[in-house]
Amino acid sequence: MGVMFVPNNDAMVQYFCHGAGASLIESYGDKENTSANLLHNLYQIPQNIIVKMLNNLMKESFNATVPSKYRSIMNSAQDQMFSNYATEEAYKAASGDAE
Repeated sequence: MGVMFVPNNDAMVQYFCHGAGASLIESYGDKENTSANLLHNLYQIPQNIIVKMLNNLMKESFNATVPSKYRSIMNSAQDQMFSNYATEEAYKAASGDAE
């Protein structure tokens, strides 16, 4: 069974307005890079780029993507997807799955 990593709205705003995705909005968006303009600006990014991003978020195995295996989840470039989290607990806390 496959799985897809789907960010929540706050994560999308953070990524595209303040994070690494801001460069995409700056390159392709035609309105100011704000959360109010985000949906419009996202539609300006070419589909071939969006498809690559979506493909990177889809994984073939649910069992290989459970939180205890987060360090082994690779992106399409074979880099760790969640290398910015030092521990499983940090990953769970960031995903809202902390106990």
